[in-house]
Amino acid sequence: MSKQINFFLSQNDEDALADFLKAKGAVPVDDKSDTRELRFRREIKRDKNIFERFYLIHAEYTVNIKFIEINNKYHFDEQNSDGIEYWPSCVIQDRQEIRRGRLYVVTDYFDESERLIRKNDDFLKWADSVLRGARRLMSREGKCIFWYGPEALELERQGWTMSPL
Repeated sequence: MSKQINFFLSQNDEDALADFLKAKGAVPVDDKSDTRELRFRREIKRDKNIFERFYLIHAEYTVNIKFIEINNKYHFDEQNSDGIEYWPSCVIQDRQEIRRGRLYVVTDYFDESERLIRKNDDFLKWADSVLRGARRLMSREGKCIFWYGPEALELERQGWTMSPL
């Protein structure tokens, strides 16, 4: 099982979310590495104009971090690790477009024996507080499944495209 928030954020909205995430103790790590060790990122931000994902971990919950080897690269195992997947929104100024971002956390998973395993309770409490707090920075229109940062919502009203891809 899992929880997620799908959202559209302007750069200013994204900066506010990054500040909130830092205050919650989130540490950004790359989704893949040449070794079985975490590759820490400098900031909780995407590189300019690149639609990419990375993970947010908390220093207290690094015991349960695992990797999957694929083509001589070690990928963060989101199913078996205590981490939150983070796809920042991607703002494309010249096209007046914002691409969807996402915070996603796996809460339970099936092990090799097909037993349902619940992740560490302390990690799940932290992850839940991150998702709840992130929602407080955003709003939804009606029954829409997407959340909007305040500036992104204004940009949509001005005719910008919000792309769910």
